[in-house]
Amino acid sequence: MRKRILLGLLTAVLTLALTGCGLRAPEELYALPDPSPEYKSLQSSLESLLNMGYEYAAPVSGSHTQSVQLEDLDGDGVDEALAFLRDTSGKEHPLKICIFKADGEGGYTQACTIAGDGDMINSVVYCQLNGTPTKELVVGWRISSTVYVLSAYSIENGNVTELMTASNYTRYAVKDMDQDNQEEIVSILMNSSDEGGNTATYYDWSEDTMKSINSVSLSANADSLDSVRYHYLTNSYPALYVTSFLRDNGPAAGSTSSVVTDVLGVVNKRLSNLTMDSQSGDSTTVHLALAEPLDINSDNVLELPMSLPLRSNGNVEHSEGAYVLNWVQYALDGAEHSVDYTYHNTSDGWYLILPEIWFTGWDGTYMNGLIVSRSDTNVGATVERSITFYHQGSLGEQPEPFLMIQKNTGSNRDSRATIGERFLLTQTTDATYSAEFVDSGWFCGLSRRELVERFKLILNDWSVN
Repeated sequence: MRKRILLGLLTAVLTLALTGCGLRAPEELYALPDPSPEYKSLQSSLESLLNMGYEYAAPVSGSHTQSVQLEDLDGDGVDEALAFLRDTSGKEHPLKICIFKADGEGGYTQACTIAGDGDMINSVVYCQLNGTPTKELVVGWRISSTVYVLSAYSIENGNVTELMTASNYTRYAVKDMDQDNQEEIVSILMNSSDEGGNTATYYDWSEDTMKSINSVSLSANADSLDSVRYHYLTNSYPALYVTSFLRDNGPAAGSTSSVVTDVLGVVNKRLSNLTMDSQSGDSTTVHLALAEPLDINSDNVLELPMSLPLRSNGNVEHSEGAYVLNWVQYALDGAEHSVDYTYHNTSDGWYLILPEIWFTGWDGTYMNGLIVSRSDTNVGATVERSITFYHQGSLGEQPEPFLMIQKNTGSNRDSRATIGERFLLTQTTDATYSAEFVDSGWFCGLSRRELVERFKLILNDWSVN
């Protein structure tokens, strides 16, 4: 409705500008037409509530953070208006979601109100939980700085029905987890004061309401939640990838923390932690936080970056973050499959997909065959950061350099990208990235074109809720 109102106002302005504008006073040319009756009616209703002691209290997180939102809740093609408010009079249930419905006569009337406790509305999600054209609301209420309550509501004929409530949560997701074309709710609770108390609870529509189907344990040593991603397993099964920092930082690389990702999927209509090791109480996906989970090979399956340290050599000093990332994807039965290896240079914002011939194998502690070193140059107009790749056929052999990759951010960056045997990989508005094959007795198996295709810039990723 708001979109149509604004479009109507804009159309009216253009019409005034194109018809007889030379005969009108200048101030008339820029005057917007009067707001529609629907807008005036809604505005009047909202002002009445504000005069009664209400104030706007927009959701503070999520995708819907406006104080007044428009959404077609009953599936009739006409938007309802939802106002997010706080009653400042000191009465119980101070948080309000007032829902206004178009009356068909150019006005809005208040149809119903959802009331909640707490000091603010944390988030709201509009979804279809029961397979009907109507939309339900999932609302997170902030009770205090550490306690959040999650509730789901249906609206029918002006009546509000609470479908479910979770007394506390840390994060939640509203997604189609079982491929039935309607959404389910997964509520995640990180209980940092109780080791092993981290859980995910699954709610699905059953017997005309949302029911708590089951809860599963998340990694016992997970401390604080990092991200929740909705993506796919192999064979296009949906999953939630819940990544958390560990209490024990583990084998940190400098200041890099260790994280663990619990992979949650629905098996036989119940939520399952596909990567949980029942003996350790943690998922088998502990890795360094060197990169975010990513669909590294663009096959519509999310992969996890399992970090493998590279062996150092007495004559070649490792650069910061001397790790190879083994990108692993998972199936609904928990089986894992490696799809790519990369070297991530997070400080310079790029990564390289590595051929398997660059390695001689994993010995359980180190990824052998590849060594990297770093050098930085900052002289005058030149700011150059360079990574050199070395091949080592066996532990007794001297490493041989075979490839250098440079990032230049100086004023002469364009000329340095093609100096000597260098060739351009890519460029941004403030940096050039170039490479140079180094003469050695070992062929790395890549042409210039193939190297350009394997070189990628690191982009920001996403999370839900």
